[in-house]
Amino acid sequence: TQEAEQEFKQVLLIDSRNFTASYNLGLLARDARRYIEAAQYLEKARELLPSDASTLLALTGAYLGASQPEPALSTANRLVLLNPANPRIHFSLGTLFLEWKQYAEATRHLESARLAEPKSFELLHNLGQAYTHLKKYSEAEDAFLQALSVRSDSVETLYQLAVVYVQSEHPDQAIQILVRARQLAPKRPDVLLLLGRECIHEGFVDDAIEILQQCARIDPDKVEPHLLLGEAFTTKKRFPDALKEYETVAKLDSSNPQSYVLLGRTLRYLGQQTDADRVLRQALQFDPANAPASYYLGVVAADQMDYQAAEGWFAQAIKSDSNYLAALYDMGVNCLRLNDDRRARDYFERAKTVDPKFAQAYYRLSVVYRRLKEPERATEAFTLFKKYEQLDAEKRKYFPYGVLEFVQETQNLPQHEQLQRYRQELLQTEQMKPNDLNVLFMLAQVYFRLGQKEEALRKLESISSSNPADTPVRLRTASLLTTFKCYGEAQKQLEAVLDKVPESYEARFALASLYYETQRNAEALSTLTSAPASSDGSAAYHNLLGRILVRKRNTSRALQELQRAVILEPGSEGYLSDLLLESALAGQMEETRRLFEKVKTKWLASSKIRFAEGIWLQVSGRTTEAKTAFRQAADLSWQWEVPYLAQGNLLRQLGAAADALEALDQAATLFPSSPWPHWLKGLTLMKTAGRSQSQAVSEFRQSLGLASNQPEVYPALLVARLQQGDCEGAQAVWNRMAPTGLAKELDPARWCGSRKGLSTSQVNLPDKLLTDYSELRVLVDLARAGVMEFK
Repeated sequence: TQEAEQEFKQVLLIDSRNFTASYNLGLLARDARRYIEAAQYLEKARELLPSDASTLLALTGAYLGASQPEPALSTANRLVLLNPANPRIHFSLGTLFLEWKQYAEATRHLESARLAEPKSFELLHNLGQAYTHLKKYSEAEDAFLQALSVRSDSVETLYQLAVVYVQSEHPDQAIQILVRARQLAPKRPDVLLLLGRECIHEGFVDDAIEILQQCARIDPDKVEPHLLLGEAFTTKKRFPDALKEYETVAKLDSSNPQSYVLLGRTLRYLGQQTDADRVLRQALQFDPANAPASYYLGVVAADQMDYQAAEGWFAQAIKSDSNYLAALYDMGVNCLRLNDDRRARDYFERAKTVDPKFAQAYYRLSVVYRRLKEPERATEAFTLFKKYEQLDAEKRKYFPYGVLEFVQETQNLPQHEQLQRYRQELLQTEQMKPNDLNVLFMLAQVYFRLGQKEEALRKLESISSSNPADTPVRLRTASLLTTFKCYGEAQKQLEAVLDKVPESYEARFALASLYYETQRNAEALSTLTSAPASSDGSAAYHNLLGRILVRKRNTSRALQELQRAVILEPGSEGYLSDLLLESALAGQMEETRRLFEKVKTKWLASSKIRFAEGIWLQVSGRTTEAKTAFRQAADLSWQWEVPYLAQGNLLRQLGAAADALEALDQAATLFPSSPWPHWLKGLTLMKTAGRSQSQAVSEFRQSLGLASNQPEVYPALLVARLQQGDCEGAQAVWNRMAPTGLAKELDPARWCGSRKGLSTSQVNLPDKLLTDYSELRVLVDLARAGVMEFK
């Protein structure tokens, strides 16, 4: 390398404008991490060949290495201008920015490349990493899942997806992904470590111990497996085993104070207070400001009833870390022991501030306030203690013993068999824990997913009967009922809450949302707007109010409310999508265009925003561009049905029946349990010359047969039959629809009168109903409702 460098320098002495010499000297300096020198040589090369892509890319990297972001961005922009539509340029820049931890720029370029190459594995994997660093976990998850759809055996992608689930607090999904990764790479240490750690956090300690012992055997000189094994053994109260692991840690990393803190803590658990005191003081010799060492010395002193010494150690821990929750709490307890109630109150209040959901702080505060003769504050604190204690209990989820073995046994089974296994395990657990709400709710959910609706409803009724005054239980019940389209039962639960607790905003908002979903718009508006004035400041409130007002034909105010939601939460993709869609449908084309121009760059990866753009383009008459937007929306989120339906509907409206049917056949193949493709196919066939009407009727019947999966299709099907004058078919839809409580104004008896049989003349429906159930409006509402099913 040095010889090559000297040769190129000699060339430059002879010919200072030699591009090859300047370029290669730049690369050699860059590889040697002499980034400023590399940038100087590469700038010379750029001056000689301004349009050379390789030079511009290398120069961008040199500036990034030299910590000069502005020249780096300028050079990257020059590179893009050479060919803005070239996905390889964007991919190379995105990968380069990712390497140098410029994650926002990385996502911008990778998303641009993704539009042209939506199935590139490397691109999707890199994009997922960039989004993870930006803490945009939904986008990261989507990118990694799409990467795995291309290459399902990528252990690295599985691991990175698990990291996303861990960081976004979805440990159950992380564990399932890590089990798959472990099967593919049983000796990969990072997979084993993360799986072991998550198993500890979720209470699967025996599984964690088995995994971490395997990891320690693979790499015995690595500290982390022993640290986590010590934690697992401590959780199981196997303190001698924990002590051995922490002694190993101290040998492997003898200058790390944390190993001595853990040793001291374990010696204290073993009752060896003198040894614990000695080891913890060793930790302070390495790090005098080590808050955990001071804290545990305080705990040791308190164990020996030396409360004055304990106070000193706790104070030292708090001085090192003013937000150290354990030290604040135990200092409060220590003050109680010293009969200093006011100082105890102050420390418990500080602990509550650090963790507002820490139940024990409220319990202690209730005791302190009673002693201080403040009964109202004592009652308030005790109420909060009960609230957060219950929340803590709800967080403790049940998984079968030997969860990893269970996951491995069931993950490859057909879904129905998986659910049967879950049901068996949960029924066994119910016998042991008959009052465990988490088990009971999980069992109800499994019954629903098995299609055993009556069993599920009986289970939920028994939960409500056993907890008639428990508002969180009723809200949780209503949420589960709504998820499985049991709208009437959910309504009863929410109304029961409001009868007893009329000030419950959560119940009021949920009930208003439910009325909206079931097309009971007047009741939705009344319920929402009767909430306390202090509750109307949230983005969710304004968004729901805006959507209700759209249905009430108060378009101007509706758009104002939707705009307020976006202002309050500018990072909400859903609220922005709602505003764009309703602005387009309201005919505000220029305002919508300006808003798209403003937000488009930020939301390049959003299938919802791209779908909204497609609707705007379709309404604007730019149908070719609309088709492209719908296709891109589908590519960006291949699990979302609505863009496929929108493509078929657009082709149908353009009179391209054959193309529309082909697109809708694709949708029916991708989403076999969905009634929506068959509804649109029926509408298409109805207007196709030379086609037998029986084919259209067959599609409508097929849609009706699948409607229980998505009951929202019932009104659209019923309107389609009424428009064709098919009162008999409309009545068949109504018979299934009526129990759901959806769209009561569509009762065929109101529109068909006493007619029997199949009519050949159209039923005269008012314009309002025709607008409310037009294909475009239905698709827009479906896109909004699909947020819950988006992943």
